[in-house]
Amino acid sequence: MRARRFARLSPSERELVVRAALLMVGIRVALSVLPVRAIRRALARGRGARASSRALPGAVARAVFRASAAVPGATCLVEALALTALLERRGHAVRLVIGFGTGPLGSLEGHAWVETDGGVFGAPRFAASPVAGSPWP
Repeated sequence: MRARRFARLSPSERELVVRAALLMVGIRVALSVLPVRAIRRALARGRGARASSRALPGAVARAVFRASAAVPGATCLVEALALTALLERRGHAVRLVIGFGTGPLGSLEGHAWVETDGGVFGAPRFAASPVAGSPWP
């Protein structure tokens, strides 16, 4: 995210983008040494430390996707894990979904997205079927 666009955000939006970016960096590093389930368990421990605001899921998702541009290696899985953690800390019921399907060129592709409060964030652009066992604990 460019500095001017970042500066135009409200202070609460800037704080959320920075929190998302820091969380995504930690998740990115953790994914290089830990399985997804272990990361989910570690992030779930933070649920007790509720955020001061109950930001709308769309606002939190925008912050994560804005921060994603500044985090090297921020894949859909990194984004989905960060979004899940931030929404859960704000009291939202969340479902992390990991699925696979055939991409536009006919190859097998995987994708991670988040479902919450009737919304879908980071939805795949191809028909993806959730992996058995999803949602991830």
